[in-house]
Parts: sequence; C-alpha cells; structure tokens
Amino acid sequence: LNGEKQITRGDGGWGIAPRTAIGQTADGHILLLVIDGRQPQHSLGATLVDVQNILYENGAITAANLDGGSSTTMYYQGQVVNKPCDLLGERYIPTAILVI
Repeated sequence: LNGEKQITRGDGGWGIAPRTAIGQTADGHILLLVIDGRQPQHSLGATLVDVQNILYENGAITAANLDGGSSTTMYYQGQVVNKPCDLLGERYIPTAILVI
C-alpha cells in the first residue's frame, strides 16, 4: 500500500501455495504474478511474503493477492502458460483479469 510492505513479520499466514497477484507501479504499469505450486518436481509455491517481496522488487507501489491454489492459471494468446496444480488441469473460475 503506497509503496510500503504490509507484511512485516512472519510469512503472511496461509503457508506455501500456488499464488496469483496483481500490482501497479508508480508510472501505472500493471504487474501480473502467477506462481505454480503443490508440485514437488516443478514448484512448491510461495508464501504471501514471497509474493509481496517479488512485486515490491519489481516496482509495485500497490498490490493485491488474488485467488490462488487450484485457481492459479495464466493464459497467453489462447494457451495455458503455467502448470495448474489441479489434477484435472485448469478450472473454470468466475473471475479473471483480462489484458487486451
């Protein structure tokens, strides 16, 4: 919030998991972050403080954690570009961030 980290102690709760987040830089650029997880040979995931630090290090002055876990899916040009942890593949979800 306003360029200040909000998690100042611990890992932010909720453990290590797939994560989806969005941030905005001071000049208005939008940052989208997708981290796979729950797949030991691929990716374990991240904590909320990991997400905060990645966005902060990339210039975010404001950010929000979005629905993660099995909902963490990123499409690019009509293709899934990450590896969702749901055994059935990507899930239908009621919300999305669209960049056109």
